[in-house]
Amino acid sequence: MSTINYNYKIAYKLDENGNRIIEFTQKELSSGGNAISIDIPENDLPIVVSKLSNIYSIIDEPIIPFDEKKEEIFLEPNIIQTLVALFLSGVTVKDLSTQYNYPEEIIKSHLEHKGIVIFDEI
Repeated sequence: MSTINYNYKIAYKLDENGNRIIEFTQKELSSGGNAISIDIPENDLPIVVSKLSNIYSIIDEPIIPFDEKKEEIFLEPNIIQTLVALFLSGVTVKDLSTQYNYPEEIIKSHLEHKGIVIFDEI
């Protein structure tokens, strides 16, 4: 079993608005080792430090909560009618997604809204 040793560096930098950012860099000590950096706004540092002080209780939880906003895609009624007609003529949801460049979930939700029952494709 091999062990990889790392070197750490902490530096300040300014973002485009002049706010201070703390840059943490981790680099493998081996020659040509990979370097990984993370930028944290200075105002968020106390939150990050307090969470890291009890790291085992926060595994897989975001350190700073954030809202996941899904992008809503609105389709024109004529496009929905076309999707319905094509689906009823035998075109799969996957093919419609590829052809019209919309996520499959959006197409499925519009078809279901029109009363079409969609079974999972095998």
